[in-house]
Amino acid sequence: MATVEDTKSVESADIPSLWENGITLQGVSWDTYVKFVDGLGDRRVFVSYDSGLMEIQTMSPSLPHENSDRFLERFVHLMAFLRGLEVTSGGSVTHRREDLEKGMEPDSCFWIENAAKLTGVKELDLTEIPPPDLVIEIDIHASSVDRINGFHKLGVPEIWLIRDGELVFLTLGIDGYEESPTSRSFPSVDRDSVAHALQAIDTFGETEALNQLLTKLKLR
Repeated sequence: MATVEDTKSVESADIPSLWENGITLQGVSWDTYVKFVDGLGDRRVFVSYDSGLMEIQTMSPSLPHENSDRFLERFVHLMAFLRGLEVTSGGSVTHRREDLEKGMEPDSCFWIENAAKLTGVKELDLTEIPPPDLVIEIDIHASSVDRINGFHKLGVPEIWLIRDGELVFLTLGIDGYEESPTSRSFPSVDRDSVAHALQAIDTFGETEALNQLLTKLKLR
C-alpha cells in the first residue's frame, strides 16, 4: 500500500482503493474525516481513520458477527449486574482524537471502572473523558486500518477480540497489547470459558450457552 505523503489536503488523496467490504481513501484531512462522519448521522456505516487513511465499511454485518457481538454484550451486562457494578454502554460510538489523528468505531464498548464519568455526557470528547474500559472487536472482515493499534493509541485498556474464529483477551501493557488468560474488567472471567460458550451457541443456542457460562463461573 502506498505511503500517505500528505494528510492535510484532500485534493492530494490517492485514487480510492475498492475492496470486498468497502472503500479506502488515502491523504484525507482530519477536517474532511470529521465532516464525513458527522454527516452520516445514525446511518450504519463504519468509518476508521488513521493519519490520513480513511476506511469506509459499507457491508452490513454478517449473522456470525452480530451473534458473537450481541452474546458478549449480554454477558458483560449480566456480569456487571451480578457483580453489582455500574456499566455504561457506548455501542459503536465514534472514538476520535485529533491530536493522535485517530478515529475508531468499535463493534461494542463499555465504561465500567469509569462508568460514573459518563453520567450526563452527550458528546464523547476523549480529551476530557477516559476511553472505554472494554472494547469488543469481531474481526471477521479484512481491514486496511490497524484498528487494534488505533485503540492502543487511544488508550483502551482491554479488548475482547475474535480473530479467525478465536477469542483472545488483550490487556494494554507498556509496549502494547498482551494476551491475557483472564479479563482485566472482570478478573474472575477466564478466556477459555467464554470461548467455549461462544462455540456452544451453535449447539445449544445463545440463552443456554450463556446459562452454561454463568454456571461454570459459579454465578448460578
